[in-house]
Amino acid sequence: MSSDGAAEEVKSRLDIVEHISDYVQLKRSGANYKGLCPFHNEKTPSFMVHPAKQIFHCFGCNAGGDVFTFTMKHEGLSFPEALALLARRAGVELKPQSGYKKGERERLKAAVVEAMSFFQAELKRSKVAGEYINKRGLTPETVKEFSIGYVPQGWHNLLNHLKKKGFKEDVIIKAGLAVKGDRGPYDVFRARLIFPILDMHGEPVAFGGRVIDDGQPKYLNSPESTLFKKSDTLYALSHSREAMRKEGFAAVSEGYLDAIMCHQHGIVNVVAPLGTALTAGHLKKLLRHTEDIVLVFDGDSAGVAAARRSLNLIMDPVSYTHL
Repeated sequence: MSSDGAAEEVKSRLDIVEHISDYVQLKRSGANYKGLCPFHNEKTPSFMVHPAKQIFHCFGCNAGGDVFTFTMKHEGLSFPEALALLARRAGVELKPQSGYKKGERERLKAAVVEAMSFFQAELKRSKVAGEYINKRGLTPETVKEFSIGYVPQGWHNLLNHLKKKGFKEDVIIKAGLAVKGDRGPYDVFRARLIFPILDMHGEPVAFGGRVIDDGQPKYLNSPESTLFKKSDTLYALSHSREAMRKEGFAAVSEGYLDAIMCHQHGIVNVVAPLGTALTAGHLKKLLRHTEDIVLVFDGDSAGVAAARRSLNLIMDPVSYTHL
């Protein structure tokens, strides 16, 4: 299918209101929907989405266009990159165009996806990781749903695997999967349970790793990259956003396993920051789906301190949240 034909097919399958609702909290206004513009700061909504025309327009900054325009502007993507992203979401198969070369963002995503497959395969081979998962009470269904993996001890396990798959060293490093050392690059993650960190669309952009012994640090996240910004990313958000809207509130737990266990027990409007405290970026993401937030941090001194820091942010009068 040509890019023009694919773009039209994508637009026919995706509803612009549903798509933009992943980024902006929209409320019905007559035949249309309105919300706070994601492209400039405002307190009074001037951003309108028109379902009949499948377009958006902001009367404050004059941004406007279709679902592709929105995605390109919001995510900082080229048209081919936005087409690839939206085609995956719409279930439209794209055929490689003659002479087309992947952009850097696409190459980085491909490396992260391959790394996730590697980690999942290693989990199936590891007896010690399997025993740890059973000890923590994670079911096979949960492990599959959250694509949990494992990486054994060693400095170049993932690096060597990705090189064999044709990924260049600089791509592997830029994707946050390896770091440079005095003796050359080496894996970021070693001897850890691996939790893929997904973007809003459910695609992996980074990883979190937890030791399964007494090693330190207990938790380790991917370094920031073109794909991943820690202060803007919430763990399990792609799993939780629909439940947040349905339940009317979001619950924020302290870590990956806290959020996962809530989901396993049917409480699916739960996310976790990649650390101990919420940031303005996290809050902005949550406000796209709900105005009510419940903090469920640990009761130890670190959890109480994180809750207090988060409360100062949430109770900011411009946040429009309820606690």
